[in-house]
Amino acid sequence: MKKAVRRAGFILSGFAAASILIFLAAHYIFYPSEINPTRIRGFYLEQENSLDLVALGSSNVAQGISPVEGYLKTGLTSYAYATDAATVGDWIPMTEEILKNQNPQLLLVEVNGALYYESDPLYDSVWTRVLTDGMESGEAREQLISAITENPKEQLFYRYPFLYYHGKFEAPPYRITERIQHRVQTENRGYLLMKGYAPVMRTFLPGTLVDLTNQEPIELASNYESCLREYLDYCKEKNIQVLFFRMPTCVAEGDDTNLEMYRKSLSAGEIIREYGYPYLDLQQLSDEIGLNMETDFADPSHLNSLGNHKTTDYLYEYVKQQYGVTPSAGEKGVTAEWDDCTEFYEAAIPCIEEATKSCQVNRADLKDEKKEKGSTFREIPSTIRRIKNGEGIKS
Repeated sequence: MKKAVRRAGFILSGFAAASILIFLAAHYIFYPSEINPTRIRGFYLEQENSLDLVALGSSNVAQGISPVEGYLKTGLTSYAYATDAATVGDWIPMTEEILKNQNPQLLLVEVNGALYYESDPLYDSVWTRVLTDGMESGEAREQLISAITENPKEQLFYRYPFLYYHGKFEAPPYRITERIQHRVQTENRGYLLMKGYAPVMRTFLPGTLVDLTNQEPIELASNYESCLREYLDYCKEKNIQVLFFRMPTCVAEGDDTNLEMYRKSLSAGEIIREYGYPYLDLQQLSDEIGLNMETDFADPSHLNSLGNHKTTDYLYEYVKQQYGVTPSAGEKGVTAEWDDCTEFYEAAIPCIEEATKSCQVNRADLKDEKKEKGSTFREIPSTIRRIKNGEGIKS
């Protein structure tokens, strides 16, 4: 009897130890460490109900909105809750997650995710995954996983990313150490220093530009228009205060895709106003913002850090003046956190801008696999350490 009890104790102890090891490995090593899921995870570290604004969208938000720049300009606290290629189909679950954790005075929704083609899936096994990989478990995440696949076995690989990533994991020991440091340092700090902002450090040379002042709208793809209307109904039902907007783009001659998306954005604006919501076309305000099309873009669709500063400053000042959004960092007790972010941001920006100006590309370069295209700024321990030590971004 005693041997049986002892054996059972050994088995239970072994099971418990194995469970702890699996949890630690899944949490600190075999987790999706790419920029998109890291940005989404960082949102959940923010102090509850401490944000004045939240910006929702795709890479146009991640590269075009700098929350710390906005704080420097207006004192408003915010976060970029965005992933590359997020579609309008993702907006309701994303909004549910935002409102579960924050009570922003205003929600900023960038409309690029409503402008894709009929053939572009609303829920994608690659791009929707980078969103669900970062989200906390809950109803919104389950809704997206079910939209990606109805197969229960496949759903497990989305529900438990460890099952998917452990077999694809290849990294030298020093990278494993940095992954662990990154997760531990971020969680101990309690916030991402850049609040979701991740600029691509290069300058796009567009060539001859298209005049966008008198363009005619074209219809949205039917599946995307349906989802946009569903989201607008949702916002009205929930009485959510929303400003819809479109980030500026750099449309050159021959860039038919970018031109078509801009013309679709005009239709999106008409639909949004039809529901009684405001729509801000920052493309038409490029001169007022002070954008230079020759220096302020990373590619035809995305601002670089130079354009980001100007656009963020304009947008945040706009919402402060037009919507009466007021700073609450002192009241919410997060001033020290934002001051820390500001100190890092002010040290990082000169390094980012230097790298941005030193890498110039045109449309042909972006398609050339051998061409150096610049890199995306990553908030990882080695980069943080170098910037704080005044050593720049690259060692």
